Amino acid sequence: MKEKLAEITDSIEKLFPNGKGVLVYELNITDFQQIKTEFNIRNKSEKQFKIDISGTEIIFILDELLKA
Repeated sequence: MKEKLAEITDSIEKLFPNGKGVLVYELNITDFQQIKTEFNIRNKSEKQFKIDISGTEIIFILDELLKA
């Protein structure tokens, strides 16, 4: 998973070399928990978090945050 995200951020950087990349992913609970485990995010109550890969921020949001 980390390698694929690194490929995505690298492609964005090449596409827009003078910009700052920020990606936002809204995930269901299963995928959100999986990515938290992958990146060793230990706070169980956290419903969003961000990581930085080569200067590109990736923000993960639990889908229940955006439901009205």
